[in-house]
Amino acid sequence: MERQRGTSIAIVAALIIAVISLGVAFAAFSTTLNINGTATVQASSWDIYWTNDGTNYSTSSQTLVAGTDFTESNSQSGITETVTASGSVVATTLTWSATFKTPGDQVVYTIHVNNGGSYAAKVTNVNLPQVTCKSGDPLTTETAVCAHIHYGLYTDSTCETAVSTSSPTIAAGGHATYYLKAWLDNTGWTTDGTSATGTPLPTVNVVSDSISATVTYGQVTSN
Repeated sequence: MERQRGTSIAIVAALIIAVISLGVAFAAFSTTLNINGTATVQASSWDIYWTNDGTNYSTSSQTLVAGTDFTESNSQSGITETVTASGSVVATTLTWSATFKTPGDQVVYTIHVNNGGSYAAKVTNVNLPQVTCKSGDPLTTETAVCAHIHYGLYTDSTCETAVSTSSPTIAAGGHATYYLKAWLDNTGWTTDGTSATGTPLPTVNVVSDSISATVTYGQVTSN
């Protein structure tokens, strides 16, 4: 009996030692992963401006040159060009002037918007108010003459797609080319001196009020 009891104790002791050893073996596997880093917020800038060149910037006025920065034409075939125009750009202001003499006269300015800032920029608003006129012609009302004067800002040289909030964004350091078209339409006029069949051509100069149009840009952010 004593011999059997001693054997049983020995077997239990051996099992306990084995379990303890197994526990020590599992506990020996351990790894720590480290994560190190820094974050820096760089200085940023916002710089959107008009220019007659797609790459250069100047705070001084840049004159728009006929044949390079704008073209003049009469859309009616066979009629001598009778439109004259001029213009300039400086920073955030574009100034243009056109003198029409014959219905169908038009001028198209090629201009640029440069993005010299840190953010991509997008059009958030376009405000192109109706032209209003001053007139001393007793045969023609200023409202009637102004109804034939039009202008618009476009993204294509054919002046079919107007600049809008859907226009492509301008990347930081990039630029967009726009086309400002102003024209005197060639429909609805009459030359019989009355307004019975249309608007009489003015016999004295009709000058528009200053046109205050705006294009607003906002930053494009990502997250």
